[in-house]
Amino acid sequence: MSPALPKLPKLPNPLNTPTERKVSGGTKGVRAAGAMALAWATKALNRVKRLKVPKGPKSLKLPKFDTSGLPRIRWHLPEGWLRATFQGFQAFMWFWLGINAVALACYVEVAADPALNGTSWPDAITIGNVITAMSWGANYSIPADLGGGLVAWIPLGLTIASLLMVRAFVARLRGTSWQAGLFAIIGATIFAWFTLFFLPEGVAVLPAFLGVPVIAGIGVILGLRKSGAFNLEDTDVATWWQRPGFSAGLRGLSLSLRALVVLGLGLVVLALAFGWEATTDIAQNLNLGVVGLIGLILMCLAYLPNVVVLALAWLSGPGFHLGNNAVFSPGFVTPSAMRGVENVEGMENSPPPQIPLLGILPQGAPGFFVIAIPIALGVLLGIWLRRQKLSLIETLEAGLTVLISIVVIFAVALVLGSGGIGAGSLQVIAPFKASVFALSLEAGASCIAVALGTHHDTISGARRVLTRAYRKIRGQGVAVSLKETQGSPDA
Repeated sequence: MSPALPKLPKLPNPLNTPTERKVSGGTKGVRAAGAMALAWATKALNRVKRLKVPKGPKSLKLPKFDTSGLPRIRWHLPEGWLRATFQGFQAFMWFWLGINAVALACYVEVAADPALNGTSWPDAITIGNVITAMSWGANYSIPADLGGGLVAWIPLGLTIASLLMVRAFVARLRGTSWQAGLFAIIGATIFAWFTLFFLPEGVAVLPAFLGVPVIAGIGVILGLRKSGAFNLEDTDVATWWQRPGFSAGLRGLSLSLRALVVLGLGLVVLALAFGWEATTDIAQNLNLGVVGLIGLILMCLAYLPNVVVLALAWLSGPGFHLGNNAVFSPGFVTPSAMRGVENVEGMENSPPPQIPLLGILPQGAPGFFVIAIPIALGVLLGIWLRRQKLSLIETLEAGLTVLISIVVIFAVALVLGSGGIGAGSLQVIAPFKASVFALSLEAGASCIAVALGTHHDTISGARRVLTRAYRKIRGQGVAVSLKETQGSPDA
């Protein structure tokens, strides 16, 4: 027999320890709680299933309302909008083609010049694009290898030409509403903005982007008025537009602006007559052919409105300046480097530019008596207002309309007509700001003074005041004489 195995000592059960008993009891409690929650959820789900939920209708019928009396908003484009858009588009297109045709013609004539070696006809188109963009407000930075500088003198002649082109094309839209005519602004703007994307580097196009809609808008409004599609008499503006004083002021403003333009042009022609020799010498030094000479004349005409603004600034008294300190006014003239005089302050190290327009610069100072010309214009305008048979208040309203309008229009012309061509002596070409107020006072204030001073109400009122004063003085004199007579010993 095998020996009996020894009995091992009985070890304590770890589950019977106090700590494990607590854990075991806790686990049983969690299980019991989970079973109870599951049973409760099952019963609740069974109750929900036994509930009878009423079924809704198959289709929901909304109540019907009578909308026959309500206004219906219909969004549609006005009749003729496409034709108006095309008219505006081709207005700027023909303007662009005209400028580029002149640029190409000038290139063809001078293409054989050795100095233009490497220049091709696309370069001429680029120059035409730059000139077109400048007429809309852009400016061009000249490369440093070509002398540098900034060309920021807007050719107002081309600007006016583009405006008149839009006016002429829009005026053909007879029988079209003014709402459709406004689409011509969109057409013109689309073509102009398209051409601005093909400009070379150095051209600041942001002013042109902003100026194109303004130019097109003014041209469209003028064209619609000519075609009869836009008439202010048919709008609510007619209540104050047709007031006697305001309407007379507008007519007087039209007369004064025409007279000022004629005065400016006459002064330019007179300056050209005195400076004809210098102008022709500059043109001959350029050695241009027939086509090139025609292009030069057209470019000078493009800047003719700018020169008229300078002439009016000179005529008003303050004058204008070139460079920093080269001043031209009726009472004082700085010697100009344009006519062979060098070492002028503000024009140092600057060769005389070969621009024929600079040959007409005044070389003398006749005196400030020339301001009598705009004053005489204001006097004549005041006499014209006096004959319109307006009341005193209406006459004052008409005079103020002329005065304020001259200030605004000439200020805008001064800003647009100022700029520069390159560096050196032509980096600044601008009238003095004081010329705006001088011209407005000379033409506008004299008009108001004459119109009010010669008005029959003013004359009759002054006569009554003088009569009362005379009677009062005479009465006092009689009373004094009576007192002296009564107080004398002979009495």
